[in-house]
Amino acid sequence: MVSLARGVHSPNNRGRLNDMLDLHALPGKCNLSKANRAREQGPEFVAACKQHPAVESAVNSLEHWGLGWVRSHGSDGFERMVVLLILAANLHRLGLLLQHQECKWRRWQKKRACAPPDASVSGAAHPFKPFGGSEQG
Repeated sequence: MVSLARGVHSPNNRGRLNDMLDLHALPGKCNLSKANRAREQGPEFVAACKQHPAVESAVNSLEHWGLGWVRSHGSDGFERMVVLLILAANLHRLGLLLQHQECKWRRWQKKRACAPPDASVSGAAHPFKPFGGSEQG
């Protein structure tokens, strides 16, 4: 499945994609025929079009991490750089998730410390305990 922007459409592009792929989401420009309108309203086409912003966001994230300007030469250098940039973006995302989990854990500890002794919160297990975290905070 390939999802493309509306501005990429041309009869030549659509023909080439039809030859290469079973299903593609290349929206037409305007004044669609009944057959094209039915194709664009199909569930697979709609699902692919809904995923398009997520793909654009991922591409933008990689450009933010340096893929907008490739410093390596050749296909091997390009592949190595893409892999390292994806790794860097994923590690950054994991770090953000761990920080968020730690923040939730500290808020839960603070809430538990302020609760009266007979409250149900004081003995409850916490689902957001970070890796390697301790109860003493």
